[in-house]
Amino acid sequence: MQETTELGASRPSARERWGATLVVIAIAAIAGWAFVNANVALPEVKPFLPMFLTMVVLSDSLTAYLLLQRARIGGEAFSGMLASAYAFPAIIAAVQLPTFPGVFSATGLLGASSQTAVWLWTFWHAGYPLLILFALLVTRLPTQHPAHRRAQRAGRVSALRWIGPVLAAGVALVCVRQSDLLPPLIREGQYGNLVHALGVPAIGANLIGLIAYVSVTRVRRSIDLWVAVALVAALADAILTLHGGARYSLGWYVARLLSMVSSAVVLCMLVADITRLYEALIHANQALEKQAQVDGLTKLGNRQAFEERWDVECRRATREGIPLSVLMIDIDHFKQINDSYGHARGDACLVEIARVLAECVRRRAGAFVARYGGEEFIVILPNTAATGAQHVAEFVRTTIERAGIPAAPAVGGVVTASIGHATYQQDAAPAQSKRQPVREDAAIVLNLADQALYAAKRGGRNRVAGA
Repeated sequence: MQETTELGASRPSARERWGATLVVIAIAAIAGWAFVNANVALPEVKPFLPMFLTMVVLSDSLTAYLLLQRARIGGEAFSGMLASAYAFPAIIAAVQLPTFPGVFSATGLLGASSQTAVWLWTFWHAGYPLLILFALLVTRLPTQHPAHRRAQRAGRVSALRWIGPVLAAGVALVCVRQSDLLPPLIREGQYGNLVHALGVPAIGANLIGLIAYVSVTRVRRSIDLWVAVALVAALADAILTLHGGARYSLGWYVARLLSMVSSAVVLCMLVADITRLYEALIHANQALEKQAQVDGLTKLGNRQAFEERWDVECRRATREGIPLSVLMIDIDHFKQINDSYGHARGDACLVEIARVLAECVRRRAGAFVARYGGEEFIVILPNTAATGAQHVAEFVRTTIERAGIPAAPAVGGVVTASIGHATYQQDAAPAQSKRQPVREDAAIVLNLADQALYAAKRGGRNRVAGA
């Protein structure tokens, strides 16, 4: 499968680009306003942090899962590596939730220290953009031979797909169990050490990741567009957290909101993409179902469509006690048209006959025309008794003759048709009182119509015969 046909390879629509642009403008506007007021201290809202971290864990985990499934089903290497990048913050956030001071205990669970949560945040926000960039670069590395490109790339991705979860597990282990080996980044809720020691690397990692990603991908695909939006939100998150300078400042709260945006936008794109694929699948199934019941040449219903419609109409006629008639129509001397003029001329004749038949019954409620096979057509006439069927059959026969379609030279004149008709009728009665199955009765009526057709042909053709 070529890259252009892989899942997620579609170009973003103009509407999608406008939507992403508006999201970026909103992020920039909110971040700009919050940056000016970032140092304003706000009260600690106890439920906010667990709600925030829970949403990040769920969003990033679902994103990683859906990306992994895209990679598995569609064979897209980048989605597999991107899943690894999203698994990284999902695991880090899951560990940060119980270790954050004040959530479940004063210092955090799992033996965490006062520095565990802030170091987890630092690795999270520096590692996430770099892992996305790594995913992009790994899937674009050249292979040794074009013929082996897909196999080599798949093997490389399979080996590196676990790098995000493994790194996250390693980071969590160090930050929780070996935090005394790490220098302190926060004192009494203030980020002074963090800003001075790691502020530039944290923001730089996000900035480099964003610029490099946009430069390499040119945001040609939908997934590229929304990953870029996620990186913009992650960059704003890092800037506001560091500029706010302390926990529970306005900058800190807004940064967490933007972090939720960063974790959710790609998930929303994936869900929207799944919805589009589902809609396309429904339309494709409907088209296939319709195609399976339409004759490719005449565009009338085919034999399968007739049989389904005939069964429905017979049951309705039995239930309501109304007559149901059927016309079987055969084009006279059709084989000689093919032999004399070729199959193209024969096909044109069938198409014209189909048009005439459709026009003849157009005004009759519920009438159904189908190509029964070869040069035979069939017409269902609901709520039509034998006398009405005779009238309609004669009208169809004369209309075909008046159409003036040239017949084969050996026959001369114009194309004509022979028609046989039969009528299905039972008195309305409860279903349990019907001794003979409807299908058997329906088959008998079709057989009678077929016999009437051949009686018309034996009688000299270009005539109507009733059962």
